Amino acid sequence: MVALKAITTYNISLPTKTPNPVAVFVGATNGIGLHALKALLTHTISPKIYILGRSTQQLQNTISTTLQPLNKNATFHPIVAEDLTLISTAERAAQQILSSPGITHVDVLIMSPGFVDFSRRMSPEGIDRLTAVRYYSRTRILTTLLPLLRSAESPRVISVLAGGQEGKLWPEDWTMEKHWGVASAGGVSASLTTFMFEALRAKEENDKIEFVHIFPGLVRGTGLKFEGAGVVGGFLLRWLVLPIILRVAGYGVEEAGERVLYAATSGGIQSAKGSDGVEGSGVYLVGGDSEVLELPAVAKTMREEEDMVSKVYDHTMEVFGRVDKM
Repeated sequence: MVALKAITTYNISLPTKTPNPVAVFVGATNGIGLHALKALLTHTISPKIYILGRSTQQLQNTISTTLQPLNKNATFHPIVAEDLTLISTAERAAQQILSSPGITHVDVLIMSPGFVDFSRRMSPEGIDRLTAVRYYSRTRILTTLLPLLRSAESPRVISVLAGGQEGKLWPEDWTMEKHWGVASAGGVSASLTTFMFEALRAKEENDKIEFVHIFPGLVRGTGLKFEGAGVVGGFLLRWLVLPIILRVAGYGVEEAGERVLYAATSGGIQSAKGSDGVEGSGVYLVGGDSEVLELPAVAKTMREEEDMVSKVYDHTMEVFGRVDKM
């Protein structure tokens, strides 16, 4: 475990390393994403922030009451993304950033939107809503912003999800019509994320982008939203079961935010083993204790025996192409 003291000591030094970063935050109006943004504002001098949110009012309130007081020199660019269960919404938001006046590069992209759904509910785009927000919309934002990331000196992409928890994929059933479950959906999103990161990093034009897939573990105070559990089930989960578990085994959302910022900026990760087991290969799985994790055996087998990295990339681009035509 990387001690919290070491994390904060590094983050405090950021003004001498990365004083004026250009950062894009997706899912930063609450939870871990919000606290990662608060940490960045606290530890940098004059950052430029592009922040996605559901509405103009929500974004303006968050910026004026929570974020701007932390750093008077920070510049904020609110981007409305009403519903990130839709890939088309993600694309429109990313295009707004891409065409923003004066933007030349993005140093770091941090993505953390999500919720827990106990039922398989499809979006109008034909994707289950949970996987859409965890993977497809995040990836659409990433691929659209690649030109800006490539223009940065040391760009880094962070997805706060389930690195190291990759599960089985079914190419004949990408939408999990026959395999859907809370656990299997989580494993699918994790594997899709890691393998897509590997596919993108393998392209020569992306060879200086570092991709980090974080599994934060049990975190208190995230305000995580539960859907599909019913009124009683959702109440018990949010107010009884989860608080007891987190009180015993969890850690605070403020610490989680500091650890995400550390993962987004620390140079030490470049000497760690990547998800493919090769030192410094550019895609890293990181746990809630900030230690680098190994890819699970099931994912290694899929990569080595089923050419899953290429399959995930081809499938993802096919989905994007289909949605673009809708």
